[in-house]
Amino acid sequence: MKKKDILLFTNKFKEVSDKIDHNLLNEKKFELKIGFWLDSVVFRLQKKAWTNNKNASIFFSIWLNEEGIKANKLLYNIHALKLREFKGYSIQSRDFAFAFREKFKKYKAKWPNVSIDYGPLTLMEGFQKIDLSDFEKEMLVLIDLFFKMEHLIDDNLKERKIVVDKKSKAI
Repeated sequence: MKKKDILLFTNKFKEVSDKIDHNLLNEKKFELKIGFWLDSVVFRLQKKAWTNNKNASIFFSIWLNEEGIKANKLLYNIHALKLREFKGYSIQSRDFAFAFREKFKKYKAKWPNVSIDYGPLTLMEGFQKIDLSDFEKEMLVLIDLFFKMEHLIDDNLKERKIVVDKKSKAI
């Protein structure tokens, strides 16, 4: 990706960030990060509870890369990485992905060009066709869609939390 594109789209992502209700982010305990990863400008939302160590994490991201720029596509997904490493949980990645996708089906029709036909690391992924000079509204719609279904991740995690009784034995 060209340096000028990195700066342009990083700034556009920051403009979108300024339009999000930061009280809502704080209330829901979301961290928002904008940066450059894997040859892409990335907007990432993640709860602290969705990361358990340096490797294990679940997050929602929207990004632009060279391919997306050429095709006028804003890309998005939810990733679930190294879930077996979540301490205090008993998580099998494929089971977690299957359970998420079953619950996500009720939301799927609202997401543009989305697919759930991936391995367990990518819970869902899609794209939104955009005008590269003016795509903030489309991005805000994707973020709003995510906020309406982010509880599916919390619910999935709760179902897999290891319960310890008063005698410190896992149940």
